Amino acid sequence: MVASAVALLASYLLSVVLAASLQLTAGTLTGAGGALATGIPVWLAALQVPVTLAGAPLGALPLLPTAATVALIAVPASWVVRRLGGRVREDGIPVVATLAGVHACVAVLATALPVNPAQATPWAALVGGGLVALVGAGLGVLRATGLPGSWAGLPEWLRVGFRAARVGASALATAGALLLLVAMTAGVQEVSARLQAGGPGVGAEIGLTLLSLCYLPNALLGAVSWLAGPGVSIGVASASPLFTAPGPVPPIPLMAALPSAPPPGWAVLVFALPAATGVLVGQRCRAFHHDPARRLRAVLVAVVAVALGAAVLAAVVSGELAGGPFNPVSVPALALAGALLCWLGVPAAVVVLLPGRPARSRSRPRRPGSSGPGGATAAGAPVGRSGRRRRGRPDAGADGAEDRPGTSSDARGSVDARGSDDARGSDDTDAQHGDTDAQHGDDTGGADGPGEPEPGDDPTDVEPDRAERAGRAGLPRARSSEVPGNAEDARPAGRTGAGEVGDPAPETDDDYGELDDDGNYVDRREDQEQDPQP
Repeated sequence: MVASAVALLASYLLSVVLAASLQLTAGTLTGAGGALATGIPVWLAALQVPVTLAGAPLGALPLLPTAATVALIAVPASWVVRRLGGRVREDGIPVVATLAGVHACVAVLATALPVNPAQATPWAALVGGGLVALVGAGLGVLRATGLPGSWAGLPEWLRVGFRAARVGASALATAGALLLLVAMTAGVQEVSARLQAGGPGVGAEIGLTLLSLCYLPNALLGAVSWLAGPGVSIGVASASPLFTAPGPVPPIPLMAALPSAPPPGWAVLVFALPAATGVLVGQRCRAFHHDPARRLRAVLVAVVAVALGAAVLAAVVSGELAGGPFNPVSVPALALAGALLCWLGVPAAVVVLLPGRPARSRSRPRRPGSSGPGGATAAGAPVGRSGRRRRGRPDAGADGAEDRPGTSSDARGSVDARGSDDARGSDDTDAQHGDTDAQHGDDTGGADGPGEPEPGDDPTDVEPDRAERAGRAGLPRARSSEVPGNAEDARPAGRTGAGEVGDPAPETDDDYGELDDDGNYVDRREDQEQDPQP
Protein backbone atom coordinates (compact mmCIF):
# COMPACT_ATOMS: atom_id res chain seq x y z
CA MET A 1 0.00 0.00 0.00
CA VAL A 2 2.92 2.33 0.65
CA ALA A 3 4.16 1.79 -2.88
CA SER A 4 0.70 2.49 -4.26
CA ALA A 5 0.44 5.73 -2.30
CA VAL A 6 3.90 6.84 -3.43
CA ALA A 7 3.15 6.05 -7.09
CA LEU A 8 -0.22 7.84 -6.94
CA LEU A 9 1.20 10.93 -5.29
CA ALA A 10 4.18 11.13 -7.65
CA SER A 11 2.08 10.76 -10.80
CA TYR A 12 -0.50 13.29 -9.59
CA LEU A 13 2.19 15.84 -8.67
CA LEU A 14 3.68 15.42 -12.12
CA SER A 15 0.26 16.15 -13.63
CA VAL A 16 -0.14 19.23 -11.41
CA VAL A 17 3.25 20.56 -12.50
CA LEU A 18 2.39 19.98 -16.16
CA ALA A 19 -1.01 21.65 -15.80
CA ALA A 20 0.47 24.61 -13.93
CA SER A 21 3.13 25.04 -16.62
CA LEU A 22 0.55 25.10 -19.40
CA GLN A 23 -1.66 27.57 -17.50
CA LEU A 24 1.30 29.77 -16.65
CA THR A 25 2.45 30.02 -20.25
CA ALA A 26 -1.13 30.74 -21.39
CA GLY A 27 -1.66 33.32 -18.64
CA THR A 28 -4.66 31.54 -17.12
CA LEU A 29 -3.13 30.31 -13.86
CA THR A 30 -5.43 31.26 -10.97
CA GLY A 31 -3.36 29.95 -8.07
CA ALA A 32 -2.48 26.70 -6.36
CA GLY A 33 -6.12 25.62 -6.12
CA GLY A 34 -6.60 26.02 -9.84
CA ALA A 35 -3.46 24.03 -10.57
CA LEU A 36 -4.56 21.22 -8.23
CA ALA A 37 -8.00 21.09 -9.84
CA THR A 38 -6.61 21.16 -13.37
CA GLY A 39 -4.15 18.40 -12.44
CA ILE A 40 -7.05 15.92 -12.12
CA PRO A 41 -8.01 15.79 -15.83
CA VAL A 42 -4.33 15.90 -16.77
CA TRP A 43 -3.72 12.88 -14.52
CA LEU A 44 -6.65 11.07 -16.13
CA ALA A 45 -5.26 11.92 -19.56
CA ALA A 46 -1.90 10.49 -18.50
CA LEU A 47 -3.75 7.25 -17.73
CA GLN A 48 -5.18 7.35 -21.29
CA VAL A 49 -8.71 8.02 -20.04
CA PRO A 50 -10.72 10.00 -22.63
CA VAL A 51 -12.01 13.25 -21.12
CA THR A 52 -14.39 16.00 -22.17
CA LEU A 53 -13.32 19.62 -21.68
CA ALA A 54 -16.02 22.28 -22.04
CA GLY A 55 -18.10 19.94 -24.15
CA ALA A 56 -15.20 19.06 -26.47
CA PRO A 57 -14.18 15.36 -26.38
CA LEU A 58 -10.49 14.65 -26.21
CA GLY A 59 -9.50 11.07 -27.05
CA ALA A 60 -6.19 11.52 -28.93
CA LEU A 61 -4.11 11.85 -25.77
CA PRO A 62 -0.34 12.44 -25.55
CA LEU A 63 1.88 9.45 -24.82
CA LEU A 64 4.78 11.20 -23.09
CA PRO A 65 2.88 11.80 -19.79
CA THR A 66 1.74 8.19 -19.97
CA ALA A 67 5.32 6.99 -20.31
CA ALA A 68 6.35 9.15 -17.33
CA THR A 69 3.47 7.70 -15.26
CA VAL A 70 4.52 4.16 -16.17
CA ALA A 71 8.06 4.93 -15.00
CA LEU A 72 6.83 6.45 -11.73
CA ILE A 73 4.80 3.30 -11.03
CA ALA A 74 7.64 0.95 -11.97
CA VAL A 75 10.14 2.45 -9.52
CA PRO A 76 8.23 1.75 -6.26
CA ALA A 77 7.06 -1.61 -7.58
CA SER A 78 10.66 -2.67 -8.17
CA TRP A 79 11.71 -1.43 -4.73
CA VAL A 80 8.92 -3.27 -2.92
CA VAL A 81 9.58 -6.55 -4.73
CA ARG A 82 13.26 -6.40 -3.79
CA ARG A 83 12.35 -5.79 -0.16
CA LEU A 84 9.93 -8.71 -0.14
CA GLY A 85 12.44 -11.18 -1.54
CA GLY A 86 12.51 -10.74 -5.31
CA ARG A 87 10.29 -13.73 -6.23
CA VAL A 88 8.07 -13.40 -9.26
CA ARG A 89 5.01 -15.35 -8.17
CA GLU A 90 5.10 -14.94 -4.41
CA ASP A 91 6.09 -11.25 -4.37
CA GLY A 92 5.66 -9.81 -7.86
CA ILE A 93 2.07 -10.81 -8.62
CA PRO A 94 0.60 -9.34 -5.38
CA VAL A 95 2.49 -6.08 -5.95
CA VAL A 96 1.25 -5.78 -9.53
CA ALA A 97 -2.33 -6.57 -8.53
CA THR A 98 -2.25 -4.04 -5.70
CA LEU A 99 -0.89 -1.19 -7.78
CA ALA A 100 -3.25 -1.85 -10.68
CA GLY A 101 -6.28 -2.10 -8.40
CA VAL A 102 -5.47 1.04 -6.43
CA HIS A 103 -4.91 3.15 -9.56
CA ALA A 104 -8.11 1.86 -11.15
CA CYS A 105 -10.19 2.66 -8.05
CA VAL A 106 -8.70 6.13 -7.60
CA ALA A 107 -9.25 6.91 -11.29
CA VAL A 108 -12.92 6.00 -10.93
CA LEU A 109 -13.21 8.21 -7.86
CA ALA A 110 -11.54 11.09 -9.72
CA THR A 111 -14.31 11.09 -12.30
CA ALA A 112 -16.85 11.83 -9.54
CA LEU A 113 -15.03 14.73 -7.87
CA PRO A 114 -17.04 17.97 -7.97
CA VAL A 115 -13.90 20.09 -8.51
CA ASN A 116 -12.97 18.17 -11.64
CA PRO A 117 -13.30 20.59 -14.57
CA ALA A 118 -13.49 17.67 -17.02
CA GLN A 119 -15.83 14.74 -17.39
CA ALA A 120 -14.90 11.11 -17.94
CA THR A 121 -16.84 7.88 -17.87
CA PRO A 122 -16.11 5.60 -14.88
CA TRP A 123 -15.62 2.46 -16.94
CA ALA A 124 -13.01 4.19 -19.13
CA ALA A 125 -11.21 5.39 -15.98
CA LEU A 126 -11.33 1.86 -14.54
CA VAL A 127 -9.83 0.29 -17.66
CA GLY A 128 -7.29 3.03 -18.39
CA GLY A 129 -6.02 3.39 -14.84
CA GLY A 130 -5.79 -0.36 -14.32
CA LEU A 131 -3.99 -1.10 -17.58
CA VAL A 132 -1.41 1.69 -17.31
CA ALA A 133 -0.64 0.73 -13.70
CA LEU A 134 -0.47 -2.93 -14.72
CA VAL A 135 2.13 -2.17 -17.38
CA GLY A 136 4.21 0.01 -15.06
CA ALA A 137 4.11 -2.40 -12.13
CA GLY A 138 4.86 -5.36 -14.40
CA LEU A 139 7.93 -3.64 -15.83
CA GLY A 140 9.10 -2.77 -12.33
CA VAL A 141 8.73 -6.36 -11.14
CA LEU A 142 10.62 -7.72 -14.15
CA ARG A 143 13.35 -5.16 -13.57
CA ALA A 144 13.76 -6.44 -10.00
CA THR A 145 13.38 -10.18 -10.56
CA GLY A 146 14.36 -10.73 -14.17
CA LEU A 147 12.47 -13.05 -16.46
CA PRO A 148 10.59 -15.86 -14.69
CA GLY A 149 12.00 -19.36 -14.65
CA SER A 150 9.33 -20.57 -17.06
CA TRP A 151 10.93 -18.41 -19.78
CA ALA A 152 13.84 -20.86 -20.07
CA GLY A 153 11.37 -23.72 -20.53
CA LEU A 154 9.81 -22.19 -23.64
CA PRO A 155 10.87 -23.52 -27.05
CA GLU A 156 14.03 -21.92 -28.32
CA TRP A 157 12.42 -20.67 -31.51
CA LEU A 158 9.82 -18.83 -29.44
CA ARG A 159 12.44 -17.09 -27.31
CA VAL A 160 14.50 -16.21 -30.38
CA GLY A 161 11.38 -14.83 -32.04
CA PHE A 162 10.71 -12.43 -29.17
CA ARG A 163 14.33 -11.28 -29.19
CA ALA A 164 14.11 -10.69 -32.94
CA ALA A 165 10.89 -8.72 -32.37
CA ARG A 166 12.79 -6.45 -30.01
CA VAL A 167 15.40 -5.88 -32.72
CA GLY A 168 12.71 -5.14 -35.31
CA ALA A 169 10.82 -2.72 -33.06
CA SER A 170 14.03 -0.87 -32.23
CA ALA A 171 14.95 -0.59 -35.92
CA LEU A 172 11.50 0.73 -36.84
CA ALA A 173 11.58 3.28 -34.03
CA THR A 174 15.02 4.44 -35.14
CA ALA A 175 13.89 4.81 -38.75
CA GLY A 176 10.79 6.74 -37.67
CA ALA A 177 12.86 9.05 -35.48
CA LEU A 178 15.25 9.78 -38.34
CA LEU A 179 12.34 10.52 -40.67
CA LEU A 180 10.76 12.84 -38.10
CA LEU A 181 14.05 14.65 -37.58
CA VAL A 182 14.53 15.16 -41.31
CA ALA A 183 10.95 16.45 -41.69
CA MET A 184 11.30 18.90 -38.79
CA THR A 185 14.65 20.11 -40.12
CA ALA A 186 13.23 20.65 -43.60
CA GLY A 187 10.25 22.56 -42.17
CA VAL A 188 12.16 24.70 -39.68
CA GLN A 189 10.74 27.89 -41.16
CA GLU A 190 7.18 26.64 -40.70
CA VAL A 191 8.06 25.65 -37.11
CA SER A 192 9.20 29.20 -36.42
CA ALA A 193 6.07 30.65 -38.04
CA ARG A 194 3.79 28.44 -35.92
CA LEU A 195 5.61 29.50 -32.73
CA GLN A 196 5.17 33.17 -33.57
CA ALA A 197 1.52 32.71 -34.49
CA GLY A 198 0.78 31.05 -31.16
CA GLY A 199 0.62 34.34 -29.33
CA PRO A 200 2.75 37.25 -28.17
CA GLY A 201 5.47 36.69 -25.63
CA VAL A 202 7.82 33.91 -24.73
CA GLY A 203 5.24 32.15 -22.57
CA ALA A 204 3.07 31.13 -25.51
CA GLU A 205 6.07 29.75 -27.36
CA ILE A 206 7.13 27.73 -24.31
CA GLY A 207 3.60 26.37 -23.94
CA LEU A 208 3.40 25.30 -27.58
CA THR A 209 6.83 23.69 -27.34
CA LEU A 210 5.81 21.81 -24.19
CA LEU A 211 2.62 20.60 -25.85
CA SER A 212 4.59 19.42 -28.88
CA LEU A 213 6.98 17.48 -26.64
CA CYS A 214 4.02 15.73 -24.98
CA TYR A 215 2.82 14.55 -28.39
CA LEU A 216 6.29 13.61 -29.65
CA PRO A 217 5.83 9.81 -29.14
CA ASN A 218 2.53 10.06 -31.05
CA ALA A 219 4.34 11.73 -33.93
CA LEU A 220 6.99 9.00 -33.83
CA LEU A 221 4.34 6.32 -34.27
CA GLY A 222 2.81 8.36 -37.09
CA ALA A 223 6.20 8.47 -38.81
CA VAL A 224 6.48 4.67 -38.59
CA SER A 225 3.00 4.36 -40.11
CA TRP A 226 4.05 6.75 -42.89
CA LEU A 227 7.12 4.60 -43.62
CA ALA A 228 5.02 1.44 -43.75
CA GLY A 229 2.48 2.98 -46.14
CA PRO A 230 -0.87 3.51 -44.33
CA GLY A 231 0.18 6.99 -43.19
CA VAL A 232 -1.69 9.23 -40.77
CA SER A 233 -4.75 11.45 -40.98
CA ILE A 234 -5.90 14.47 -38.96
CA GLY A 235 -9.40 15.49 -39.87
CA VAL A 236 -9.54 15.70 -43.65
CA ALA A 237 -5.77 16.02 -43.95
CA SER A 238 -3.81 12.85 -44.57
CA ALA A 239 -0.33 11.92 -45.71
CA SER A 240 1.53 8.80 -46.86
CA PRO A 241 4.35 8.05 -49.35
CA LEU A 242 1.70 7.30 -52.01
CA PHE A 243 -0.77 10.18 -51.63
CA THR A 244 -1.41 13.41 -49.72
CA ALA A 245 -4.68 15.18 -48.95
CA PRO A 246 -4.38 18.79 -47.72
CA GLY A 247 -6.43 20.11 -44.83
CA PRO A 248 -6.26 22.10 -41.58
CA VAL A 249 -4.00 20.78 -38.84
CA PRO A 250 -3.51 21.84 -35.18
CA PRO A 251 -1.39 25.02 -34.85
CA ILE A 252 1.50 23.44 -32.93
CA PRO A 253 5.10 23.29 -34.18
CA LEU A 254 5.08 19.49 -34.37
CA MET A 255 2.56 19.58 -37.22
CA ALA A 256 5.23 21.10 -39.47
CA ALA A 257 6.47 17.53 -40.04
CA LEU A 258 3.19 16.51 -41.73
CA PRO A 259 3.63 16.93 -45.51
CA SER A 260 0.95 18.89 -47.33
CA ALA A 261 2.34 18.78 -50.90
CA PRO A 262 1.94 15.73 -53.16
CA PRO A 263 4.75 13.22 -52.53
CA PRO A 264 7.54 13.07 -55.13
CA GLY A 265 8.16 9.95 -57.15
CA TRP A 266 11.19 8.93 -55.12
CA ALA A 267 9.13 8.83 -51.92
CA VAL A 268 8.45 5.13 -52.52
CA LEU A 269 12.14 4.50 -51.75
CA VAL A 270 11.35 4.91 -48.06
CA PHE A 271 9.78 1.44 -48.19
CA ALA A 272 13.34 0.14 -48.21
CA LEU A 273 13.61 1.03 -44.50
CA PRO A 274 10.92 -1.39 -43.23
CA ALA A 275 12.20 -3.98 -45.71
CA ALA A 276 15.70 -3.59 -44.26
CA THR A 277 14.18 -4.06 -40.83
CA GLY A 278 12.76 -7.36 -42.06
CA VAL A 279 16.24 -8.39 -43.20
CA LEU A 280 17.59 -7.68 -39.70
CA VAL A 281 14.84 -9.80 -38.18
CA GLY A 282 15.65 -12.61 -40.61
CA GLN A 283 19.34 -12.47 -39.79
CA ARG A 284 18.52 -12.74 -36.11
CA CYS A 285 16.27 -15.76 -36.66
CA ARG A 286 18.65 -17.41 -39.14
CA ALA A 287 21.60 -17.55 -36.81
CA PHE A 288 20.11 -19.66 -34.04
CA HIS A 289 19.43 -22.99 -35.81
CA HIS A 290 20.09 -24.87 -39.04
CA ASP A 291 16.50 -26.12 -39.40
CA PRO A 292 14.52 -23.85 -41.78
CA ALA A 293 11.23 -24.82 -40.13
CA ARG A 294 12.37 -23.55 -36.73
CA ARG A 295 13.72 -20.39 -38.33
CA LEU A 296 10.36 -19.72 -39.98
CA ARG A 297 8.59 -20.20 -36.65
CA ALA A 298 10.88 -17.65 -35.05
CA VAL A 299 10.24 -15.22 -37.93
CA LEU A 300 6.49 -15.66 -37.53
CA VAL A 301 6.68 -14.93 -33.80
CA ALA A 302 8.84 -11.84 -34.33
CA VAL A 303 6.76 -10.35 -37.14
CA VAL A 304 3.44 -10.97 -35.40
CA ALA A 305 4.74 -9.47 -32.15
CA VAL A 306 5.95 -6.29 -33.89
CA ALA A 307 2.75 -5.91 -35.93
CA LEU A 308 0.52 -6.52 -32.92
CA GLY A 309 2.43 -4.02 -30.75
CA ALA A 310 2.25 -1.36 -33.46
CA ALA A 311 -1.49 -1.96 -33.91
CA VAL A 312 -2.16 -1.57 -30.19
CA LEU A 313 -0.21 1.69 -30.02
CA ALA A 314 -1.96 2.98 -33.14
CA ALA A 315 -5.33 2.31 -31.54
CA VAL A 316 -4.21 4.14 -28.37
CA VAL A 317 -3.07 7.33 -30.13
CA SER A 318 -6.13 7.52 -32.38
CA GLY A 319 -9.25 9.26 -31.19
CA GLU A 320 -11.31 12.44 -31.17
CA LEU A 321 -9.64 15.84 -30.99
CA ALA A 322 -12.10 18.40 -29.61
CA GLY A 323 -14.72 17.65 -32.27
CA GLY A 324 -13.53 20.48 -34.56
CA PRO A 325 -11.83 20.54 -37.94
CA PHE A 326 -8.98 18.43 -36.55
CA ASN A 327 -11.26 15.56 -35.59
CA PRO A 328 -10.52 12.68 -35.66
CA VAL A 329 -6.84 11.77 -35.40
CA SER A 330 -6.31 8.37 -36.97
CA VAL A 331 -3.38 6.02 -37.37
CA PRO A 332 -5.04 3.00 -39.03
CA ALA A 333 -4.22 0.10 -36.74
CA LEU A 334 -5.30 -2.80 -38.99
CA ALA A 335 -3.67 -1.34 -42.09
CA LEU A 336 -0.44 -0.71 -40.16
CA ALA A 337 -0.38 -4.26 -38.81
CA GLY A 338 -0.93 -5.73 -42.27
CA ALA A 339 1.75 -3.54 -43.84
CA LEU A 340 4.30 -4.49 -41.20
CA LEU A 341 3.48 -8.17 -41.63
CA CYS A 342 4.38 -7.83 -45.32
CA TRP A 343 7.38 -5.51 -45.07
CA LEU A 344 9.00 -7.48 -42.26
CA GLY A 345 7.73 -11.00 -42.90
CA VAL A 346 8.63 -11.44 -46.58
CA PRO A 347 12.29 -10.27 -46.37
CA ALA A 348 12.81 -12.17 -43.11
CA ALA A 349 11.42 -15.39 -44.60
CA VAL A 350 13.64 -15.02 -47.66
CA VAL A 351 16.71 -14.51 -45.49
CA VAL A 352 16.13 -17.58 -43.32
CA LEU A 353 15.50 -19.79 -46.37
CA LEU A 354 18.59 -18.74 -48.32
CA PRO A 355 20.99 -21.66 -48.92
CA GLY A 356 24.59 -21.66 -47.82
CA ARG A 357 26.22 -19.84 -44.96
CA PRO A 358 25.96 -22.24 -42.04
CA ALA A 359 24.11 -21.07 -38.98
CA ARG A 360 26.01 -19.78 -36.02
CA SER A 361 26.34 -22.13 -33.06
CA ARG A 362 23.49 -21.78 -30.62
CA SER A 363 25.78 -21.79 -27.61
CA ARG A 364 29.14 -20.13 -27.37
CA PRO A 365 31.97 -22.47 -26.46
CA ARG A 366 32.94 -22.09 -22.84
CA ARG A 367 36.41 -22.36 -21.53
CA PRO A 368 37.11 -25.31 -19.25
CA GLY A 369 35.86 -24.62 -15.77
CA SER A 370 33.81 -21.59 -16.78
CA SER A 371 30.37 -21.14 -15.34
CA GLY A 372 27.39 -22.19 -17.41
CA PRO A 373 23.71 -21.33 -17.28
CA GLY A 374 22.08 -21.24 -13.94
CA GLY A 375 25.20 -20.33 -12.03
CA ALA A 376 26.75 -23.80 -12.33
CA THR A 377 29.94 -24.95 -13.95
CA ALA A 378 30.02 -27.15 -16.99
CA ALA A 379 30.02 -30.20 -14.74
CA GLY A 380 27.40 -28.88 -12.35
CA ALA A 381 29.58 -27.51 -9.56
CA PRO A 382 28.04 -24.54 -7.73
CA VAL A 383 29.58 -21.14 -8.14
CA GLY A 384 29.45 -17.92 -6.16
CA ARG A 385 28.28 -14.46 -7.23
CA SER A 386 31.63 -13.73 -8.86
CA GLY A 387 31.36 -16.78 -11.13
CA ARG A 388 34.10 -18.75 -9.35
CA ARG A 389 33.66 -22.03 -7.56
CA ARG A 390 33.02 -21.60 -3.91
CA ARG A 391 35.90 -22.42 -1.65
CA GLY A 392 35.64 -25.85 -0.11
CA ARG A 393 33.29 -27.20 -2.77
CA PRO A 394 34.37 -30.08 -4.98
CA ASP A 395 35.74 -29.25 -8.39
CA ALA A 396 34.02 -31.21 -11.11
CA GLY A 397 34.80 -31.66 -14.77
CA ALA A 398 37.77 -33.15 -16.48
CA ASP A 399 38.73 -29.74 -17.82
CA GLY A 400 37.85 -27.77 -14.73
CA ALA A 401 40.95 -28.20 -12.60
CA GLU A 402 43.33 -25.29 -12.28
CA ASP A 403 47.10 -25.32 -12.18
CA ARG A 404 48.38 -25.52 -8.65
CA PRO A 405 51.93 -25.57 -7.34
CA GLY A 406 53.21 -29.07 -6.80
CA THR A 407 50.95 -30.75 -9.34
CA SER A 408 51.65 -31.77 -12.89
CA SER A 409 49.62 -31.07 -16.01
CA ASP A 410 47.78 -34.38 -15.71
CA ALA A 411 46.41 -33.37 -12.33
CA ARG A 412 44.12 -30.97 -14.16
CA GLY A 413 42.25 -33.93 -15.60
CA SER A 414 40.79 -35.16 -12.31
CA VAL A 415 37.01 -35.01 -12.15
CA ASP A 416 36.22 -36.91 -8.97
CA ALA A 417 35.25 -34.69 -6.04
CA ARG A 418 37.71 -36.39 -3.69
CA GLY A 419 40.36 -36.21 -6.39
CA SER A 420 40.03 -32.43 -6.48
CA ASP A 421 40.43 -32.31 -2.70
CA ASP A 422 43.56 -34.41 -3.15
CA ALA A 423 44.85 -31.88 -5.65
CA ARG A 424 44.37 -29.11 -3.11
CA GLY A 425 46.29 -31.08 -0.54
CA SER A 426 49.13 -32.07 -2.81
CA ASP A 427 51.47 -29.33 -1.60
CA ASP A 428 51.47 -30.54 1.99
CA THR A 429 51.77 -34.18 0.99
CA ASP A 430 54.71 -33.56 -1.33
CA ALA A 431 56.49 -31.61 1.38
CA GLN A 432 56.03 -34.45 3.91
CA HIS A 433 57.26 -37.17 1.57
CA GLY A 434 60.18 -35.21 0.18
CA ASP A 435 58.55 -34.54 -3.16
CA THR A 436 58.62 -38.23 -4.03
CA ASP A 437 56.23 -37.62 -6.92
CA ALA A 438 58.79 -35.63 -8.85
CA GLN A 439 61.58 -38.17 -8.08
CA HIS A 440 59.68 -41.33 -9.01
CA GLY A 441 57.50 -39.97 -11.84
CA ASP A 442 54.28 -39.97 -9.79
CA ASP A 443 51.88 -37.95 -11.94
CA THR A 444 48.65 -38.43 -10.08
CA GLY A 445 48.26 -35.06 -8.38
CA GLY A 446 48.75 -35.91 -4.67
CA ALA A 447 46.48 -37.16 -1.88
CA ASP A 448 44.96 -35.98 1.31
CA GLY A 449 48.10 -36.90 3.22
CA PRO A 450 48.86 -39.63 5.74
CA GLY A 451 46.17 -40.69 8.08
CA GLU A 452 42.92 -42.59 8.20
CA PRO A 453 40.36 -42.32 5.38
CA GLU A 454 37.52 -39.87 5.82
CA PRO A 455 34.31 -41.19 7.42
CA GLY A 456 31.92 -42.67 4.91
CA ASP A 457 34.56 -43.31 2.26
CA ASP A 458 34.52 -46.73 0.67
CA PRO A 459 38.07 -48.13 0.69
CA THR A 460 37.35 -49.83 -2.61
CA ASP A 461 35.92 -46.71 -4.25
CA VAL A 462 39.04 -44.59 -4.38
CA GLU A 463 41.22 -43.31 -7.12
CA PRO A 464 44.47 -45.16 -7.87
CA ASP A 465 46.52 -42.26 -6.54
CA ARG A 466 44.72 -42.44 -3.20
CA ALA A 467 45.30 -46.16 -3.10
CA GLU A 468 48.97 -45.41 -3.69
CA ARG A 469 49.06 -42.93 -0.80
CA ALA A 470 47.12 -45.29 1.41
CA GLY A 471 49.81 -47.90 0.75
CA ARG A 472 52.50 -45.47 1.85
CA ALA A 473 50.62 -44.87 5.07
CA GLY A 474 50.53 -48.58 5.84
CA LEU A 475 46.87 -49.11 4.96
CA PRO A 476 45.65 -52.01 2.86
CA ARG A 477 45.04 -51.11 -0.72
CA ALA A 478 42.63 -52.89 -3.04
CA ARG A 479 43.17 -54.09 -6.53
CA SER A 480 40.90 -52.71 -9.21
CA SER A 481 39.82 -56.24 -9.99
CA GLU A 482 38.49 -56.65 -6.42
CA VAL A 483 36.07 -53.72 -6.71
CA PRO A 484 32.53 -55.16 -6.88
CA GLY A 485 30.45 -54.39 -9.95
CA ASN A 486 31.58 -53.26 -13.30
CA ALA A 487 35.25 -52.36 -13.49
CA GLU A 488 34.40 -49.29 -15.53
CA ASP A 489 32.66 -47.76 -12.47
CA ALA A 490 35.95 -47.59 -10.60
CA ARG A 491 37.73 -45.73 -13.36
CA PRO A 492 38.12 -41.98 -13.01
CA ALA A 493 36.95 -39.87 -15.93
CA GLY A 494 40.19 -37.96 -16.31
CA ARG A 495 43.84 -38.85 -16.83
CA THR A 496 45.15 -40.83 -13.85
CA GLY A 497 48.85 -40.86 -14.56
CA ALA A 498 50.62 -42.98 -17.12
CA GLY A 499 48.21 -44.33 -19.70
CA GLU A 500 45.22 -43.03 -21.60
CA VAL A 501 42.28 -41.03 -20.32
CA GLY A 502 39.99 -43.19 -18.21
CA ASP A 503 42.48 -46.04 -17.68
CA PRO A 504 43.25 -47.03 -14.07
CA ALA A 505 46.72 -46.35 -12.78
CA PRO A 506 49.11 -49.32 -13.17
CA GLU A 507 49.55 -51.34 -10.00
CA THR A 508 53.21 -50.72 -9.36
CA ASP A 509 55.03 -51.17 -6.10
CA ASP A 510 55.86 -48.04 -4.17
CA ASP A 511 58.95 -47.18 -2.16
CA TYR A 512 57.78 -48.72 1.10
CA GLY A 513 56.01 -51.98 0.27
CA GLU A 514 54.68 -54.39 -2.30
CA LEU A 515 51.83 -56.81 -2.84
CA ASP A 516 52.33 -60.51 -2.43
CA ASP A 517 50.67 -63.18 -4.56
CA ASP A 518 47.53 -63.12 -2.36
CA GLY A 519 47.11 -59.37 -2.74
CA ASN A 520 48.23 -58.51 0.80
CA TYR A 521 50.38 -55.49 1.42
CA VAL A 522 53.91 -56.17 2.72
CA ASP A 523 55.78 -53.27 4.29
CA ARG A 524 59.46 -53.31 3.43
CA ARG A 525 60.49 -50.44 5.67
CA GLU A 526 61.19 -52.76 8.58
CA ASP A 527 63.46 -54.87 6.37
CA GLN A 528 65.24 -51.75 5.16
CA GLU A 529 65.82 -50.58 8.73
CA GLN A 530 67.18 -53.99 9.79
CA ASP A 531 69.35 -54.40 6.69
CA PRO A 532 70.25 -50.94 5.41
CA GLN A 533 71.79 -50.59 2.01
CA PRO A 534 75.58 -50.06 1.94
